[in-house]
Amino acid sequence: DIVRYIQGSERVVIMCASGDTIRRIMLAVHRHGMTSGDYAFFNIELFNSSSYGDGSWKRGDKHDFEAKQAYSSLQTVTLLRTVKPEFEKFSMEVKSSVEKQGLNEEDYVNMFVEGFHDAILLYVLALHEVLRAGYSKKDGGKIIQQTWNRTFEGIAGQVSIDANGDRYGDFSVVAMTDTEAGTQEVIGDYFGKEGRFKMRSNVKYPWGPLKLRIDETRILEHTNSSSCKSCGLEES
Repeated sequence: DIVRYIQGSERVVIMCASGDTIRRIMLAVHRHGMTSGDYAFFNIELFNSSSYGDGSWKRGDKHDFEAKQAYSSLQTVTLLRTVKPEFEKFSMEVKSSVEKQGLNEEDYVNMFVEGFHDAILLYVLALHEVLRAGYSKKDGGKIIQQTWNRTFEGIAGQVSIDANGDRYGDFSVVAMTDTEAGTQEVIGDYFGKEGRFKMRSNVKYPWGPLKLRIDETRILEHTNSSSCKSCGLEES
């Protein structure tokens, strides 16, 4: 039913589900002939956690070849990861601590752990500035204001906060760059503070300068044209 609905009304499909669910959907749309350029499929994978799957098409089953073909039409949006020596050390310490607690071991540090680290760092920076200005640690309003509209060095790279206290998001787009091997790589990055998307210069695209075909007979007009905006904690 979902596939038929997409065929009749949508051109761009944005999904957010587990790796196995995404694979089932991509297999279904491929079998309906929807992976030849008439549709664009995006998968949102922000968690980078094993519980959500790794986005790979390969499962070692009889559907692998078909899934590889289907995934050539899939782009995955994920959080941009900047590799720094400090982050590598931080990752090793976190993984060591997790292993000592007997918890589930992963090959990488969950983005929530990284975000929590940077949130604590931001609070400490703001608190020190407030104390130097003669206020106390109980002046919560002043501390919050010091976290707004600033950039600081986080554990994995620069972190920028806007005037409402919202963090600018930096994202990467992962796509299949080798349809024979089924290799998936980052093809471009979006930098939130600059509002800029930049393609990776070292990536060769097997599809070349292919563009999504437009069928004007299927264009739908959405009545809700209000734009998204950052509003901060007090207004959200």
